[in-house]
Amino acid sequence: MSQSQFDFDRRLQAITSDPNASGRARVMIVDDRGLIVSKSVRRRHVFPLRGSLILVAALLAFKVFLISYLGDGNYQERVNRLAAGSAAEKVGAWVMQVDPVTDLIVRELRPYL
Repeated sequence: MSQSQFDFDRRLQAITSDPNASGRARVMIVDDRGLIVSKSVRRRHVFPLRGSLILVAALLAFKVFLISYLGDGNYQERVNRLAAGSAAEKVGAWVMQVDPVTDLIVRELRPYL
């Protein structure tokens, strides 16, 4: 294979290769000479705040529903039974314990239920 064919194949592969294969995003910018060039940019890993807030709100709504459906005493009895179980059940009991925000929401919604 001639050298010019080898250079052509190398340039063609560079053009057609996936720019995101290296794990970096690429953006097109105009440099000082007015040329449009591709520049790799490091991707930032952002904490999914919206998803986390939705998850916390759903958990809070679930706890409010359970407390209002079962009643305070029955709910606390079930959480205490969870706390006496295995390690995973203890974590569940800690998450499902009545916190001040849940208690406030239950007290405010109790007249409407």
